[in-house]
Amino acid sequence: MKWSLFFLIALFSFGIIPLRAADASNPPSTSGPQIINSPEHFYNDGLEAEARGDLADASLALRRALVLNPHFSQAREKLNELLGKIGIAIQPTWRTKLLSFCSPDYLVMIGSLLAWSAAFLVVWIFFTRYLGASESSKKRSYLLLIFLSLIFLLGSALAFLGTTLDPRTGASKIVIVLPKYDFKTSPEHREERPATTPLRSNPVENGPILASIPTGSLLFLQSRHGVWSYVKMESGLKGWIATSALQPLVPETK
Repeated sequence: MKWSLFFLIALFSFGIIPLRAADASNPPSTSGPQIINSPEHFYNDGLEAEARGDLADASLALRRALVLNPHFSQAREKLNELLGKIGIAIQPTWRTKLLSFCSPDYLVMIGSLLAWSAAFLVVWIFFTRYLGASESSKKRSYLLLIFLSLIFLLGSALAFLGTTLDPRTGASKIVIVLPKYDFKTSPEHREERPATTPLRSNPVENGPILASIPTGSLLFLQSRHGVWSYVKMESGLKGWIATSALQPLVPETK
């Protein structure tokens, strides 16, 4: 049993843990050659967009960098700074509060280690200690099996929580309000985006306006119907918005 348990722990320690913890222990460097669509690439795109005054486009690039690497502290600090300049209030949620205390990667690692270790011991004890044992021995083994089953459930719950907290989960359904440049209304015909985009109750141009969404805001895409998209705000409010005013958080590939 000792050798089997040692082998199991070594497998997780030298195999899974380094793979999932790589992003946390080795934050990306923004210097030197960069791979296209890497966290560093999007981070520098954000800095370039900020330099030319397009804060909303910069926020999109920084959000994309954080999708690829949620532990990119430089990108997160810059994103919070830009959202403050745009005027988008950052509403703390139970997820963001929990993320400030623990990493989703480590929750998945610890939960997986507990669950797989408990499952291994349950199978081992059942076939070696429970089957064919006396009634008194079976009772002790039965209690131990129940305890290990609870450890398995706890580990599975931790792994599920880590997956749920990970910002990369569900990123494909997130869109950013980024309307096209409006040369007619901008002073001196400079390249400026509209400050807000209307969220309508119906998918028509003159539909009642439910809210005016600031450019750079994050929305959850519910469905897309041609030139109109049905979205949900972080507050829970749902409505229709022009598809042309949205950019997917995960870049579309052809």
